[in-house]
Amino acid sequence: MSKSDLEYGTFTASEVANIVGMNPETLRVWRRRKNVVLEGEREGWTRFTFNDVMLITVYHRLTQSNCATGLAEVVSSRIVDALKGDWSYALSSRKPIYCLVNASGPIESLTSEIVFGRKELSAAISRMMKVQDNGPVYQVVDCTKVFKHINQKIMTTLLMFGSAEQSMKKLREE
Repeated sequence: MSKSDLEYGTFTASEVANIVGMNPETLRVWRRRKNVVLEGEREGWTRFTFNDVMLITVYHRLTQSNCATGLAEVVSSRIVDALKGDWSYALSSRKPIYCLVNASGPIESLTSEIVFGRKELSAAISRMMKVQDNGPVYQVVDCTKVFKHINQKIMTTLLMFGSAEQSMKKLREE
């Protein structure tokens, strides 16, 4: 099994909280308030997918850096939607990964773009500036730090235990 096999595992709330580095009760509150909407959201016990873990991680990091919760909800969802199914590439990319957001209008109509690399970020900002009429308000989210945190957690357990299956078991024990 490889690191990418972890993408197909499921996690409990306490496992997610451990991986992300947060209090499990905070995660429960976010779910009740609908701050994070999970894949296949349902009542009762929940098993979180890898996409859910990434969504919660990005949302957590954004709110920890004083990003407004409404913006954090939209941005974290957009990042996960853009990279869903491509996590192996995103987690192993040598280029920095950014989410460029233009929040000049209502939150429902903000535009965003995922870019790989600083030159690409500069080009994306230039493109956005050309098409905006009402003075853009940019937010650049550096996804690289978030992904490094998750990658480090995954790689550490893979190196220690040799397989994704054993790593999942270890992540659950922590």
